[in-house]
Amino acid sequence: MKLGSMVFIDLLLMYRGYLGRNDLTNILGMAPASATRAFASYRSKYPDNITYDVSKTRYSITPDFSPAFEHNIADAIDLVLKGNVVLRKVLDIDQNHVYVKGATFPSSDVVAELTRAFHLKHCVDVDYASSSTEGSKRIFSPNSFFDAGGIWYVRGVNLMKKEYRTYKLCRFTRAESIDTTYVSNDKDEEWHSNITLTIAPHTKHPHPDALRLDLGLVDKPVINITTNKVLAGFTLSKMRVDSSKDALLDCKMFNLQLMNRHELTDIKSMDFAPGYNL
Repeated sequence: MKLGSMVFIDLLLMYRGYLGRNDLTNILGMAPASATRAFASYRSKYPDNITYDVSKTRYSITPDFSPAFEHNIADAIDLVLKGNVVLRKVLDIDQNHVYVKGATFPSSDVVAELTRAFHLKHCVDVDYASSSTEGSKRIFSPNSFFDAGGIWYVRGVNLMKKEYRTYKLCRFTRAESIDTTYVSNDKDEEWHSNITLTIAPHTKHPHPDALRLDLGLVDKPVINITTNKVLAGFTLSKMRVDSSKDALLDCKMFNLQLMNRHELTDIKSMDFAPGYNL
C-alpha cells in the first residue's frame, strides 16, 4: 500500500485520531524535514481537520474533521491496526495480509469511529444489527479487532449488559463517540485464558503424509497451537479444521482434524469451529 503524505495524514487522522512526525518517517520513510513540511501543507489546505496537541506532542483530529480524500477501508484497517490483529499473530501469518474478496464493512464513518475509540480509549454509542432479540443499541468499549475468513470482528465491553462480547464489524450501523469512561479488557477472563488446540492431518484423508509436510510434522504426530478462548473457534475456522465429533466433514475440503475436541466443550467460540455442532 503506497500512500502520498497528504493521504496518509488524512487516513490516520480519520481512523486512528492522531499521528506524529515519526509516523511519516518510520512508515513512509520520509526525512524529518520533509515530514514537517507535509504537516504544514496539510494544515494549510485543511485547517479544520487537524490540530497540534502540545501536551502529547502529536497532531490530532478535530471535532470538525471531514476526510479530504476517499480511503479504502480494508487498507485503512490494516494500517491502523497493524500489530494489534491478534488472530494473525496466533497463526503466524505473514503481515502482508490478503483480504478475502467480498469482505464487507459498514460505512467508513462507522469503522473510523470504532477504530478511533480503540486507539483513543473512548466509548461509543452504537446501533448493531443483532441476530438475537437483545435490541440494537449498545454502549461499547472496543478492546481488540481480529479477522477470520475475511470477516472482521471487534471484541470489547457491552457496558449496558456489563459483559465482554464479540461482534461482527459489518453489523454496526451507527457509532458515535461519547464521554463515558473506557473499560479495558483487563478483566476479560476468556481473552486472558490460554488454551491449546491439538491439530493433525485428517484421519480419513487418503494422503496423510502429504498433509504432515504441510504442517511441518517430521517427528511428531500433531501440532499444538496456543490461543485464547475467544479466538479458538475462529482459529479453527481460518485453518479449516474439522472439529466435528466423529470427523464428519469432507476431508478434501477440511484437510486437518481437531484431536482434543473433548477438552474444549466449555468454550463459546467453538460454535464458529467447522462442524463443531454436528
